[in-house]
Amino acid sequence: MLFRSIDIAAWRMSLDVHDDPTDTWSHSAGDRFDGRKLGTFKWQSKFEVREQGPLRAALLGEGRYGNSQAWLKVMLYEDEPMAILRLSIMWSEVRQLLRLRFTAPERISNRTDLVSGGALDRNIDGLEYPLACGMLLQAGQETLGIGAPVVC
Repeated sequence: MLFRSIDIAAWRMSLDVHDDPTDTWSHSAGDRFDGRKLGTFKWQSKFEVREQGPLRAALLGEGRYGNSQAWLKVMLYEDEPMAILRLSIMWSEVRQLLRLRFTAPERISNRTDLVSGGALDRNIDGLEYPLACGMLLQAGQETLGIGAPVVC
């Protein structure tokens, strides 16, 4: 059994694949990418337990799309209301774009991005902004923090 998304608290994460006939997304897309959605990575229904100790547990899952693979390590900490996710991707698709999507439990009311030089509050205007070092999203009573030190 395979599934197309992963629930993280009240948020839903998926890896969506879109058609990308351009030679470079940043030069032709402007402020949004509207290429046709071709599909979604499919994840194994059962994540493998990799660590199970008194302070931390870690699970590992594998997803596939076409010739591409993704691995997601989920680390859960005792007495901490958070999970740390490490996503690794081997991308082998041609003229396709991979979009990491988080679906909020309610309408997003606030977005703060961590960019070079500090925090930047973004308008909730429907435009796509690149992920830099991280972001904090607020939707109702739910908050999602994303850190991306490799991108920073």
